[in-house]
Amino acid sequence: IDHKSTQSKAEEVVKSIKPIMRNVAEGELLVPRGAMITRDKLDILQALGITHVNRWPFIFSIGISLIAALTLVALFLYTYEPEHFFSISSIGLMFTVAVVACTMASIIGKTYPQFVPIPAAALILTIFFGPRVAIVWTVPMIMLIAVDRLVDLRNIFAHCLASAAAIWTYSRQRHAVISTELAVGGGQLAGDLSVSAFNMSITSWSMLGRQAGIDFLGGISSSILAIGSLPYLENIFGLITPYRLAELTDANQPLLRRLEENAPGTYQHSLAVANLAEAGAKAISADPNMVRAGALYHDIGKMVRPKFFIENQLGATNPHDSMTPEESRARVLAHVTDGIALAQKYALPKAIQDFIPMHQGTTLMAYFYHKACLRDGADKVDADFYRYPGPKPDTKETAIVMLADVSEAVTHSMQNPTNEEVEIALDKVFQNRWDDGQLADSNLTYEEMQKVRAGFCRVWRTLHHERLKYPATTTGKMPIAPDLVSDAGSGDAQKNLATEVPPIDCCSS
Repeated sequence: IDHKSTQSKAEEVVKSIKPIMRNVAEGELLVPRGAMITRDKLDILQALGITHVNRWPFIFSIGISLIAALTLVALFLYTYEPEHFFSISSIGLMFTVAVVACTMASIIGKTYPQFVPIPAAALILTIFFGPRVAIVWTVPMIMLIAVDRLVDLRNIFAHCLASAAAIWTYSRQRHAVISTELAVGGGQLAGDLSVSAFNMSITSWSMLGRQAGIDFLGGISSSILAIGSLPYLENIFGLITPYRLAELTDANQPLLRRLEENAPGTYQHSLAVANLAEAGAKAISADPNMVRAGALYHDIGKMVRPKFFIENQLGATNPHDSMTPEESRARVLAHVTDGIALAQKYALPKAIQDFIPMHQGTTLMAYFYHKACLRDGADKVDADFYRYPGPKPDTKETAIVMLADVSEAVTHSMQNPTNEEVEIALDKVFQNRWDDGQLADSNLTYEEMQKVRAGFCRVWRTLHHERLKYPATTTGKMPIAPDLVSDAGSGDAQKNLATEVPPIDCCSS
């Protein structure tokens, strides 16, 4: 078959077709009352402007379907993902992605259906909200596009496979982006070719190659569009992706390096809090990457006035000893406002900025409050004056960092505690925060809080395991290498070794 000649002949025939004219006289009866209106009669009525097709039933049915789909999505989010349901930013991003995908389908769905960014929408939703939310949004979106016939069913099936590949092959590791792109392109290619093979619409190898190339390129372009739009979506909606979190936890970040240089004690404290918080997040399936990033930045405000915090004094005189409780309160409270100012200066995402005030919540500065009570009497001191302004933690991740912060401080101040003493101390700390209402807005349940405490205890035991006590002389040096002592067979041999082998410094080994 000569396809070019056939196409050319068809175009010539189409051009030779003359319009069919129908003369309608004034007063002529077109459709008698009660008669069936045929397609021909309807064409005449429409041409004369007497009637038009009523599309309202179709529009009404589409509206009902849209409302039903959004209701089901809302019920799912309210039940299983409440943190996204009550987040204006999250809802805004979800609707924006869906609307853009449907708009592109209406514009290029008939001419370039392979490049409709349905897989891109699925991948973006997966990156920001996880696979469950992506599935719940993508399925009704594809159904609405198919019902409205914006994209033909063959390409709809291809987009379904490509979207499934985007959701299930996505990985938080940046090096896995290429494999996800290939999987999306392969999914779209497989879906289109399988339907074409079923319909036997491919009649030559050249047609097969051309169609396969376009399908694969369409899938790759969707992946590139999704990954490339992430920084813009993060800035517009104030949300954060795992890729951004990985960048923020890099030790070479300018703000973290500045914290290490100006407040080394606070930096080490933040690292310890991050280790505790990460274990607590894993214990209840919270986001460990978010928790670790928040823990690293939660005390960055202390670098502005580091000497007012004991971990940075390094044995120097404590300035609070010569200050009034009101002055001490103002200095300590400033680390929150200073931290927020630094976070804004370095353009930290809002999700990370929230850890700075929320890790303290509205807790009481107990030491300065009691100092004021001893000076003025408890009945003359307002306890609320010595509380942090808040807000309280409003997510499980911020609540975990609050608990990790106070847990690290308490266990660090204990002298050679046993495992049982640490567990008792953490239990008191956790119960205090619970009774004080600090966790009321975080959706953290009491059972989850106990799991977090167990995770903290495991990390503490790992970091504070019992160490071997090495033998030493009064100078702190071992006179004989231990491995050589075991090989020596007699007292004379040991004596010779003692004189020939140089001493080993235990402290430097």
